[in-house]
Order: sequence, then C-alpha cells, then structure tokens
Amino acid sequence: MSDRLARRYGSRARRLPGVVGFPVAAAATLGAATTSSPDAAAWLLTAAAGFGAMGVAPAWAVCLEIGGRHAGVISGAMNMFGNLGGTLSPILVGMSVKRFSSWSLALESVAAFYVVAALLWLLVDPREKIVA
Repeated sequence: MSDRLARRYGSRARRLPGVVGFPVAAAATLGAATTSSPDAAAWLLTAAAGFGAMGVAPAWAVCLEIGGRHAGVISGAMNMFGNLGGTLSPILVGMSVKRFSSWSLALESVAAFYVVAALLWLLVDPREKIVA
C-alpha cells in the first residue's frame, strides 16, 4: 500500500497508513475495553492488531528512504526500540491489571499510544535523508 501511495503521491504519502491505521486501531481498542461481549472484544482487538500493523508496515520502507546506505543502522535502531516496547508492554499491562483489577486502563493506555504513534507519523518526512 505504501509503495503505491508513494508512486502516486510522493514519498510523504507513506505516512498515510499510519496516520489512518493507528487511530482506527485506537478506536477498536477502546471499543474492546468498553464492550461487555467477549466475542466483540476479541473481534475488536483483532481489528486493532490489523490496523496497527497497517501503520507499522511502511516504517521499513521509510527506513530505506531516510537511511540510504545507512538503512541497516536505521532499521536496526527502529527494531530495537520496537522490541523494547514489546518487552515492557506485557510487564506494564500485567502490573496495571494486577493493581487495578481491570483491563480497561491497560487497553485505554494502548489506545492512547496508538494515537501518539499516528501523531508521530506526521513528523516523519521520508524526503529528509540522513547524511553521515
């Protein structure tokens, strides 16, 4: 999707899947946090994961565009910080659920981070190359 957007509208259009996907993921996560139906919560969390992935996928192409011959370093740094978040997330969610006896706060914080991710995509400009 981001390749097609970039060919048609320029490389800055690669941000669109994140700017659209992450807020939709946030809304689905909030829906999962507030529904009383376990089936609906499962479907909403599935949708959130899909739309969240839609926002993450173009990041690899942007690393190539920004990094040029240093794309490996840029991709590695991005992947390291993503894995750090992936490591801390279950710990913090578990602590939150244990302390507050509810999944709502944990899911609401996930939704908030999806919104932050969408806003951060607005700051990314693949036309700005890293010169080293």
